[in-house]
Amino acid sequence: MIAKNLIKETILSNRAFILDSVSKIVPRAAAEVAAPGKTVILYGIRRSGKTFILYDIFQRNSDAALYMDFEDDRLTGFTAADFPTVQDAFLGLRPETAGRVVYLFDEIQHVEHPSV
Repeated sequence: MIAKNLIKETILSNRAFILDSVSKIVPRAAAEVAAPGKTVILYGIRRSGKTFILYDIFQRNSDAALYMDFEDDRLTGFTAADFPTVQDAFLGLRPETAGRVVYLFDEIQHVEHPSV
């Protein structure tokens, strides 16, 4: 299990990075994705701009967006069982977003899941 404080730190540092350091994003139609209540998966070849599409979506929805990159070393050992902690941590930081959070997970294939 990943500590909630570490998850909060990761959420806040990702937010600061995307809002303060990421600029000159090339607008793409894929960033216009609007599917409230649905899961949308972006896939494509390596280095095709998927992460920057996520950054664009984050910037467009910054009041309610949560971005996590599962290649982040701070999240080593993260498992599917940690997702409720992510939600709790984010809502602890931004309670006004309840019911309208935009979850943006990059490299989610690295999340370990228990055998079924």
